[in-house]
Amino acid sequence: MLFTRLGVFLGGWTLDATAQVCNAAGDLPGDMLDGLQALVDHSLIQQNAMNEGGPRFTMLETLREYALERLDASGEAEAVRRQHAEYFLALADAGGSSNPRQYLQPGWLDRMETEYDNLRAALTWSQSVTGSAELGLRLAVGMTGAGSDNWSEARNWLESALAHADAEGMGYPQARAKVLWKLGEVLAHQGDYAAGQAHMAHSLRLFQELGDLPWSAFLLEGLGWLAREQGDATTARALLEESLALFRELGDESGMAAALVTLGQVAVMQEDAAWATALLEEGLALSREVGNLESMGWALNHLGHVAQLRGEYGRARRLHEESLPLFREIDEQYAGVAEAHRDLGETALAEGDAALATTHFTEALQWFRRFRWLAGVSWCLAGLAGVAALNEEPERAAWLWAAAEALRQSIGAREAPASRATRERLIAQAREQLGEAAFAAAWEKGQAASTEQAIAEALATDG
Repeated sequence: MLFTRLGVFLGGWTLDATAQVCNAAGDLPGDMLDGLQALVDHSLIQQNAMNEGGPRFTMLETLREYALERLDASGEAEAVRRQHAEYFLALADAGGSSNPRQYLQPGWLDRMETEYDNLRAALTWSQSVTGSAELGLRLAVGMTGAGSDNWSEARNWLESALAHADAEGMGYPQARAKVLWKLGEVLAHQGDYAAGQAHMAHSLRLFQELGDLPWSAFLLEGLGWLAREQGDATTARALLEESLALFRELGDESGMAAALVTLGQVAVMQEDAAWATALLEEGLALSREVGNLESMGWALNHLGHVAQLRGEYGRARRLHEESLPLFREIDEQYAGVAEAHRDLGETALAEGDAALATTHFTEALQWFRRFRWLAGVSWCLAGLAGVAALNEEPERAAWLWAAAEALRQSIGAREAPASRATRERLIAQAREQLGEAAFAAAWEKGQAASTEQAIAEALATDG
């Protein structure tokens, strides 16, 4: 019976998963641990190295197929598959990916990457004829952000979960609103700001209709972030101030911290160093008080931008370096890690250190490329253009700047204001070295390059 039920797992499982999925009703005729050991002894399953969650077990695919055949014949397949889906939904929810009051927990992304195949299996079942559309909606939200290189796949799951719910003719307004939020975020990160904004605005409307104030405040903050990423400071400020007021009304200090920090970057966009400092320091204090690592990291990161605006590059470097371990504590694949590297690259560029700037920009660019975060790609291309200028390669610099600007404008992303002074200084230097005609010719060629051509050229730098 235990062997048959274990066939539901894809990619391995833990002791806790065995208990919650295969013995949830306590109906196994023998001791579960003895049963696992007997299966290991008979080479029907393998026990792998210990980790934080204890031993992990796997099963050869041919044996799993046999176990699934037995499970289907047992008459309990759907009950076990539902239990499997509910277990991994609870595991995904525990990380904070689907709760506006609970931010990402350290180690969650790494754990979700380990369980990615199980999440796929659970989602596949949820969208079957006998599955659960509501579970599918919730699972699609929970898995987003887990694993490497998965944003395009996550988008497909989110869209198919919505389509399955539509086909069932069921509303599930809260679960649907969360899917629309996540889908909007994914689309925005991949450069489709219009679609991202439409989905997030739809999500906000649903939460407002439900009278869900915490989620409404969260979506207002998200829409403010999205307006900021498009360079619309006026709309961003209005949305973020509305979000902040609602978080204050709710007494949600973690939400207040997030809204203050996002609003602080709007002030950086407007090059208002004093206002940005006030917002970010208040956000940082609140973040420390409630232990919100994400907001702490972003507050320090954006205070580094303020220091860049003021030309205080040593202070900027220290602040960005201080943010990096906080982002890494969340996960090595967290977006803040790439952002911190990009910002350290900008500071090194401003200080004339081409080698160090190359190291940081390359690290960031590889992440942005992997996740197709196109705004980040454009900023890194511009940074590596600056490196080329420092290395006295003005033609190559002009080509890369043009490619970066073409990509940024094609998706409607904001500029990186904290590095504007350095960028303008180096562009003027390259233009003078080349002459106007040669600079314009190189710029025209760069504008015509594809994103992948630009990335390949940028990563080929010798600096």
